[in-house]
Amino acid sequence: MKAVITLLICIAMATCSNTKRGTSSEKETGDIPIAENYGDSLVGKFVTNLYEFKLYDQPEGKVTEELYPARHYGGHVKEKKGDWIRFEDLRAINKLAVPFSGWTKWRENDTILFKVLKMQ
Repeated sequence: MKAVITLLICIAMATCSNTKRGTSSEKETGDIPIAENYGDSLVGKFVTNLYEFKLYDQPEGKVTEELYPARHYGGHVKEKKGDWIRFEDLRAINKLAVPFSGWTKWRENDTILFKVLKMQ
């Protein structure tokens, strides 16, 4: 079990990058706006955070948790509303803690805050 958790942490750390508008992990792509369907592509996927973020009880609602980028969190996105996504089973990747849920933004201005975590 420890080996699996360690592997997940390594994968998360290796795949996390500063994914912003107009950049790619391979090369500069110019001033390409973030496609609205990027948020749609997160629904149903296991994602991890690239930056710190907050969880809310509802979009634009009350903050329930503040989560920092030093820890990698992962969970399945259950739904999307505009710039907001909802988690039901979010937890720190390196801990077997009880999962928590809430709403957060998948993007902030021109910065993507979450990325699909691909297991290989």
